[in-house]
Amino acid sequence: LDVMMPYIDGYHVASEISARLGAEAPKIIIMTSRDVASEKGITLMSGANDAVQKPFSLDELESKIKSVMGS
Repeated sequence: LDVMMPYIDGYHVASEISARLGAEAPKIIIMTSRDVASEKGITLMSGANDAVQKPFSLDELESKIKSVMGS
């Protein structure tokens, strides 16, 4: 999910997904141009599993996906 979306931000979407689906919620990676380290708390509180800072490489995204999926 991108943080900066029209009408609702990615953190709120992640929070809604997590609240509605609980343990059945899909893994969520937040994409943001903000500093990932300073946003770590809100990322985890939203129910997202991790975050990646834009711009990012496909290798970096693949690494995040593997980490979140436990691969």
